[in-house]
Amino acid sequence: MTIQKDDAVSELIAAILLISLVTLAAAIIVVMLLSQPSVSHIPKVDAIVTNESHTVYLYHGGGDAIGQGQLKIFVDGEFVPMTSVQIRGGDNAWPWNLGKTLVVMYSGLEMPARVDLVYTGAGSETLLKTATLGQNSGSTTGPDSPEGPGTTPLSGNITLTFNDQDELDAWVVDQFREQLEGDSIYFTRAERGPQGVFEGTLQFRVTGGGSYLVIGNDPRTNLAVGDEVKLEFAPGKTPDLMFFMLGNKGWSIQAQGDGVNDLQIFIKHNGVWGPDISGNGDLTESWITDYDNFASMLNFSVKGGAEHTRLIIDNATVLDGENGDTFWFYRVEPAHPTLLVMQYASTGALGNEVYFVGKAEQVTRNSNTIYP
Repeated sequence: MTIQKDDAVSELIAAILLISLVTLAAAIIVVMLLSQPSVSHIPKVDAIVTNESHTVYLYHGGGDAIGQGQLKIFVDGEFVPMTSVQIRGGDNAWPWNLGKTLVVMYSGLEMPARVDLVYTGAGSETLLKTATLGQNSGSTTGPDSPEGPGTTPLSGNITLTFNDQDELDAWVVDQFREQLEGDSIYFTRAERGPQGVFEGTLQFRVTGGGSYLVIGNDPRTNLAVGDEVKLEFAPGKTPDLMFFMLGNKGWSIQAQGDGVNDLQIFIKHNGVWGPDISGNGDLTESWITDYDNFASMLNFSVKGGAEHTRLIIDNATVLDGENGDTFWFYRVEPAHPTLLVMQYASTGALGNEVYFVGKAEQVTRNSNTIYP
């Protein structure tokens, strides 16, 4: 019986010790969990990024406030010290919150092309936004609030607000339309005429990946970022052409010559111009995802044929009716804000129409200058 009692006492003590150990272990786990720092809150900011020359503007369009010591700014991969950053709006003081603009003085030699915003709270760094300049707000990476209703970026000292996204979208479309109306040329003719010609050069630098040209039935000629492209149209020729461009991207160019060497295409790679890659072939397809350094010496004309013609310059109708006058358009380029649409065809299901929306340095009618 004594052995049984001792066994019982031993079992009781063992049970108590086991419970104590489990309780202690649980307490240690709780202490460990409670002593861990809480997960850092990563702010969400609707940042709208624009630039004027080498000055970059970061407009806070909504979301969380960020303190001065919680943000790093990189322009084209280079860190910008806060001594080169000013804050404007409200009380002109940190934190950076709704309605305030960070003015970044960028000292790089090239025009700024990309801006990265990095949050540095709680001992870690998180990329909040990557923005490509020349677009409304760039592409976002990491946590970011979607663009929605709110306030537009500053234009000078003017702040514009909208009640909802539809109202903001309508305003943007109206601005685009009004700028085109005030600074563009719209021209159509049902037939370009037997003596209509297209000539000159077009040149630009590729700044977006995935760009390419297709010559004839050949495989794609891929273009690297930094390559320059030059199209040379022989004088006095009648090629078939199609241009489409909206913004710094969306280039689509097609060209079909009417003889040998009507079109020559050159590519400058690593600072060296290569030989003509067209080989007397047509430019059957192209896609330019982004570009800069646009230069145009393109001229075109329509001659002969009493066809319906419409010409509108800066929203003023010059002609709208049957007409056979000779029109020349010199140094064709995109209208602001960067829109160029053109069809200059000699054949097709609808005939050999001419459509053009863009700008020209000079327009003549029967050798008389009518613009500017």
